[in-house]
Amino acid sequence: MFGMIYKTAVPRALRSALRRTFDNSFCRDCKDKGVLGGRCPWTILKRNLHAGSIIYSGGVGEDISFELELIDQFGVAVHLFDPSPMALETLSAVTRHQDKLCFKPLGLAGSTKPMSFARMDDCNSGLAHWRKETVTSAEIQFPCTSVLDEMRANRHTEIDLLKIDIEGFEYEVLESCLADNVLPKQICVEFHHFLEGMPSRSNTAALLWRLYQHGYVLVHKNQYDYTFYRREYL
Repeated sequence: MFGMIYKTAVPRALRSALRRTFDNSFCRDCKDKGVLGGRCPWTILKRNLHAGSIIYSGGVGEDISFELELIDQFGVAVHLFDPSPMALETLSAVTRHQDKLCFKPLGLAGSTKPMSFARMDDCNSGLAHWRKETVTSAEIQFPCTSVLDEMRANRHTEIDLLKIDIEGFEYEVLESCLADNVLPKQICVEFHHFLEGMPSRSNTAALLWRLYQHGYVLVHKNQYDYTFYRREYL
């Protein structure tokens, strides 16, 4: 009841501002925060990023402006992972930095094997998105890989930035990273507990606590988007 009254009485812009203020109260204040990307922006700390940094990005979707701005500002190569047909369409329209985009048509998951996905049709754009399969959804399988297996294949010993917007697979990816002692300096992640059939808010809270125990500090939060940084590098 209170939630309905709040949404009716308080303008949306003010609600968003109040939410940002509330979220920021839990975040470490860092002077080198930057927002990169257009349609799908992410907030990162710019420290320790340079041309030799190792960047893994799970989830292409309709927009890779974040990844392109990383390349613009730091000259990095970005390893992109997405098994969906939409990813191929998005990348086919990219006309710059092709030499810096290392794309694999694989999903990021907790292990390397085919995984079940469910289709979601965007009523606004009419485009098909893909998410982690739920028991009530029609499913299709796409090949997936783990962060550790990709690091081994690429002979990487560390990751400077891991960005994952992977529609429900983020829980198993992060759990597998912690179990394998794969600890990127910086993690950008969207948690999807708001989608039906996904892990609950309590599951997200438990994973946040696990990240804290492994040395991660929250430096940015905006609704479901979180940015974490390893405490030892702050």
